[in-house]
Amino acid sequence: MKRVPYAGKIAAVIVAALFSLSVGAQQSQLAKQGQFSGKFGWWAVGKVYELGKDHIFWNGEFNGTFFNDAGSGFLNGSSIVCPGYNELQGGISLASGGRCVGTDMDGDKVYATWEGGKGMAPMKFNGTAHIVGGTGKYAGIVGSWTFYASPIPTTEQGFGLFKGEWKLP
Repeated sequence: MKRVPYAGKIAAVIVAALFSLSVGAQQSQLAKQGQFSGKFGWWAVGKVYELGKDHIFWNGEFNGTFFNDAGSGFLNGSSIVCPGYNELQGGISLASGGRCVGTDMDGDKVYATWEGGKGMAPMKFNGTAHIVGGTGKYAGIVGSWTFYASPIPTTEQGFGLFKGEWKLP
């Protein structure tokens, strides 16, 4: 087998160039406003308090990853952590709420509050989130999104469908 001089260095340069392009795409300038929709796959962890027959109060967090339907753009591939509560009776959400922190691939954050309640099958828990601020490229951001969410039976997992808008100063 004939050895090609500098083959390892050439491969390293190509890998570095491809990495730089992907990082540069993530750090591209964010528009001043926009709309988005996407999916949030979550895992819930928390504590359940029994309040009576078929009546519980759950306190904990939903955490997972948000995927923008466009496949790129606003918060695509971001970690979302939403501490909060959910009160349920007979398996139906009566009220829920809390906060969310979204962290994008650059480490910049978006902060939101959320509230929800009873949904209609198959989405069991619906509501609204209000963007109240952020860091880095999201400094001063405002906006909101609606969500339609459903747990996956007999698991701690679920998914939510988001649709919203945002605006920077």
